Amino acid sequence: MYAGRIVEQANTDDIFHNAKHPYTMGLLKSIPVIGERTDKLDVIPGVVPSLIDLPAGCSFAPRCRQRVEHDMSICTEIDPELKTVSNEEGHLVRCWLYHDYDGHEAPY
Repeated sequence: MYAGRIVEQANTDDIFHNAKHPYTMGLLKSIPVIGERTDKLDVIPGVVPSLIDLPAGCSFAPRCRQRVEHDMSICTEIDPELKTVSNEEGHLVRCWLYHDYDGHEAPY
């Protein structure tokens, strides 16, 4: 969940080994690994939005590295629906990276 909404839903194994949503991936990268020494844990850039003043579009868009990498302005305009990731029954994602829109094919 991010900002009070489900952004990804799947069985535990899929979440830990095949995460799709940029927020889920960011959370998993921030977990320290026993036996691995690092100077700094990975962090998700930006700040969590106010729940009473959410941004337009996807609430995670202002912090999303993939949105910037793929130059996806739709993320800041229209909130995506929670939909099944193609060919992965039971794995739902609320992200334009995995859903086609207005004649544009999803990058993934």
